Amino acid sequence: MKPFYTIFGIRLASYGSLIALGIVVASLVYWYRKKEYPADKETIFYSIVYGMIGGFIGAKLLYLITDFNFVIESFKNSKDIFTTLSNILAGGYVFYGGIIGALIALYIYAKKYKLNYLDITDSMAPEVPLAHAFGRIGCFMAGCCYGMPWDSKFYVIFPKESVGLSGVKLFPVQLLSSLGNVIIFIILFIYSKKDRSKGKVTGLYMMLYGVGRFLVEFLRYDDVRGHFLFFSTSQWISIILVPLGFILYKKGENLCKKMQK
Repeated sequence: MKPFYTIFGIRLASYGSLIALGIVVASLVYWYRKKEYPADKETIFYSIVYGMIGGFIGAKLLYLITDFNFVIESFKNSKDIFTTLSNILAGGYVFYGGIIGALIALYIYAKKYKLNYLDITDSMAPEVPLAHAFGRIGCFMAGCCYGMPWDSKFYVIFPKESVGLSGVKLFPVQLLSSLGNVIIFIILFIYSKKDRSKGKVTGLYMMLYGVGRFLVEFLRYDDVRGHFLFFSTSQWISIILVPLGFILYKKGENLCKKMQK
């Protein structure tokens, strides 16, 4: 639980550093698995680039949408428009927004270069939870995305310099999320080793993560994600994601043929 650390006199954020590390590790695994799917070096490289750009844009946009009041208040109290914009852009990210943004960006890439979209998403799906696992450890280090008050075993107390709630016993939901993502990665890594019809690996990821995220949300205490009726924004997205994943798992091959027409 150390939001910042210093290397060679340079102050770095643990959150951003772990996200970057997760992307690097996931990219190396993606490269290692290149023999398991039809993709050349150029396709692998540009898939990562497009996915990263779309992911960051989508994650930031959904964060701003779910915390729109913060954006409005920031501009109302603004004395320097450039500083205000910088503070807003330096804020958090929403993972589901990153997934949506990455999928859109990869679709644009596949369409532009006439590649098979589901081949790309299937090949990248196992690496997504791996990178995400590092990101959740980053959340734990920063103190954001924190869990509910927890007075039993396995609680954590974040220091004052943490991003979120400090000085209170909280459930370490970030570590649970990280463990869940590692488990999903292992399942997908093993599952994808055999030749599967298009969409099955992507669909399986959508189902596994959707169910896991829906349940984990009950243990979270930060309200930045927004709520509607009984569920958080992320839970509503999970409710949509799981059946979509099931459809893709069962009928991905047919959908792929229709997309190519």
